[in-house]
Parts: sequence; C-alpha cells; structure tokens
Amino acid sequence: MMTAKAPAVAILLGAMYISACASVASHSDATVSPRLVELEGRLPRLLDSAGIPGFAATLLQNGTAASHLAVGAREAGKPERVTRNTVFEAASLSKPVVAFMTLKLVDQGTLSLDEPLSRYLPLVDLNDPRASAITARMVLSHTTGLQNERIDNDTLALAFKPGSAFRYSGEAYTYVGHVLEKITGQSLDVIARSLVFDPLGMNRSSFVWEDRLADDAATGHGSYGQTLAPSRPEIARGAATLHTTADDYARFMSAVIRGEGLTDSSRRMLITPTITVTEGIRWTAGWSHETSQHDSALWHHGDNSRSGFTAFAWVNPKTGTGIVYLANSTTGLSVLREILGSISPGIHPAADWINHERFDAPARITRMTIYRRALSEGGAAAISLYRDLKQRGAADAFGEGLLNGLGYRFLSLDRPADAILFFNENARVFPASANVFDSLGDGFAALKMSAEAIEAYRESVRLDPGNDHARDMIRQLEAERNKAKTAGV
Repeated sequence: MMTAKAPAVAILLGAMYISACASVASHSDATVSPRLVELEGRLPRLLDSAGIPGFAATLLQNGTAASHLAVGAREAGKPERVTRNTVFEAASLSKPVVAFMTLKLVDQGTLSLDEPLSRYLPLVDLNDPRASAITARMVLSHTTGLQNERIDNDTLALAFKPGSAFRYSGEAYTYVGHVLEKITGQSLDVIARSLVFDPLGMNRSSFVWEDRLADDAATGHGSYGQTLAPSRPEIARGAATLHTTADDYARFMSAVIRGEGLTDSSRRMLITPTITVTEGIRWTAGWSHETSQHDSALWHHGDNSRSGFTAFAWVNPKTGTGIVYLANSTTGLSVLREILGSISPGIHPAADWINHERFDAPARITRMTIYRRALSEGGAAAISLYRDLKQRGAADAFGEGLLNGLGYRFLSLDRPADAILFFNENARVFPASANVFDSLGDGFAALKMSAEAIEAYRESVRLDPGNDHARDMIRQLEAERNKAKTAGV
C-alpha cells in the first residue's frame, strides 16, 4: 500500500532510468512465444532500472527450448553485445547439474545413494564423528547439516545430525563432487562433459575456465554498477563453478524433466520433493520445488556476488513450460518476479524464499540516487540530499545499512573522506548501533586517524562487548601508535 510520501519515490525511480541496456532481442525461431514478446518489450527499461548491463534467457515450451533473448552489453560501457553464445557464470545453477551427474553414476552402479560417502572419501577436515554418516542422498537434498560455504578461515561444522533437517549447503555439493572424482578417477569437469555436456550438446559449458569461451563471455558487475573481476576457476567446484549459456542450460532443463539417460526412480528423485523447507517450498534431489495455487515447479537460483553474476531457472515438469535467465550483475534477481510472472502469472513462493531486494524497492532507489549525487558532487552534497529525502521518504528506505553501504563503497573507491561523512552521519542517526561505530572506526583507520578510529571502536565494543573485530583493531592501532612513539615518529 502506497503512503502519502510515495511521489518522492516515483520521482527517484524516473531519475534512475539509464540507457546502458538498450538492445534488440535475438530469436532463433520464426514463431515467437507471445509471453516472450511481452517480456521482450519490457526488458530494456526493466534492466536499466535494475542496473543490469546484460541478460540472456531461453524460454521452454512443451519441454524444449522455444524462444531466446539476448539483451544488453557483455560489459557496461563497452560495445560488445550479449548473444545466444555469451557465457555467464551460473553460480549455484551448478548444483542441479552435479545432482544429475550423481544420479547417473548411481544408475550405473558406480555409487550408492545411501552408502556413507566417507567410505569413498573421508571428510578429513571435519572433526565430528557424525560426518561419517553423510550420504549422497543427504547431499542432494541439503540435509547433511554442513554450512553453505566457508568464509576466510571458517572450519567445516555440522549444525545437526546428518539427515535430520534441511540446511542449504554448497560445501556438501563440493564434497560430493570430490567423491565423484575419487570413485571415477576423473576431474569433475571431465565427468560433467562425459555424462551431461556432450550428450546434451552443451558445447559452451564448463566447470573450469577454458580460453575458448573468452570470445563471447560476459563480465560481472556489482550492485553499484562497478565491473568486478571474473572467476576463472582452474579446479572445478561442484557447488558453483559452472560457466554456461542460457541455451545450454535450457537443454539441461529439458533433459531433467524428460529424465534423459536416467532410470525411472532417478527421474522421480529429480522432480519429487523429499523434505519441506517452508510453506510452498520443498526440496528434491538437486532442485527446489515450489507449490502455488494449483501447480508446482522445479527451480534454482544462482548468486555469485563476488564476481557479479546472478541466474535463475524454473520449469513446470507437467507442462514443460519454463525459463532460464542469466545476468551479469549482482542485481539480476531483483527482476525475478517480473521475469517469472511473464511466463507464469500468480504467486511464486520461490521469489519469497529468495527474498532479493527488488529493483524498484524504495531503499535501492534511495541508495542509488544518493550514490550518484556523491559521485558527481561529493559526500557533503550527498548527505544534504539524504537528509532531504529522509524527510519525504518512507522510513523503511532509510535503515542503518543505507549509509553504511555507501561508506564502504566510497572506501573501495579510495575516497575515504567521503566515506567518513557517510559513517559519521550514520552514527548520528543510529547512536545505539555497535555496527555503525565499528564501520566508523574502519573509516577513520583508512584515513590513518588512529585516535579517532580507536575511539569509534571502543564505542562499538561498549555497545557490543562481543565485537571481536573492534577489539582486534584497537589492539592493532594501539600497538602501531606505541611503535611509532618508541621510534620517535
């Protein structure tokens, strides 16, 4: 429901329209789906508003690829356009492929679904006896208890007894990928090529980077439109290293709903949910399963924020209607509801479960408007705009993450003076937030203002005694100051 302050948001939305994505769509067939025609007409402005430079999609009808779209630029500001052959990072769309491969090996008798994987390859970096009970079936349905991924120096850990509950886990898929390599004596990419890519004609797909793909490969972008370094994996990781095209992945989706090369029991595992996650969302072997109104579908999303790619695949196994789209931006999922609604109107629990910030969310529009003001006129002008918009805008658009994110963005741009303005303003608005003062400390530290940084970190620790980062920074900065005094600097 719109508030009385909504016109300010409408003005901001209009200001966000840019022309980076203007392009024509490409189709391979003479008869184009009416749904795709409708989607095509909306895409350029939709993608521009979302800050998505390039986008490729393939629509499935009756279980096969029927229409194709290629819109925008492979890299923002450069002339090369997205084509049907453009390779994107598919991120977690890797997992359904690994599940398909695993079931093929099960059907061949190479692997048992319910044999503990530790008998093939022990999980040596997890010191928990319960880990020896993990099976391939648990991995495929995300019931191992392992975390999604290890960050920095994190260690593997189990949140519960394997097989007893749901917990989405990329680490589990990476593990089963290593098991497949162990029992076949081949790399995961070679296995994928033999079992999936070659049989299905997925000629521009790989789990490791291949230079042959560079002639038409997209570059990823961050939430502020910045170009990010692409992933060029030399070692395949089952959870997330798939590089592919929308056309190739649509071929794979067709094979999934047909159960191509699988026994009947394995095909049923792919399309039949085995564990409930939340209302309307359950999980099969490799896919999430949504139930809404009178229908159901398989789906999966991919989100690689580090290199700037997002992806989404959805297909109704009964009707064969589906879509896969790939975007070279971390904001690619912000248009999910619009894209999915174009081919399947109605409620989609998948979009609710992913819960990605919408392209037209007041918070995003506000953030990008202030960001552009800061880029062109500096931090002081941006803070003035922030205060003005806050008086007129919806309260939920001005949470503490707004200025915090802008502060770190300007630190990354090597503009710490502007970053400090954002952090200081945030501390004024949210004086009870330990995180805000921790960020303020980071800003002062970047400016080599040790005394001010220490003071900010101390306030953060006062508000949150468990803030180890702030404590570590205080010790580090105090040690540096004492060293400088001893040296007579």
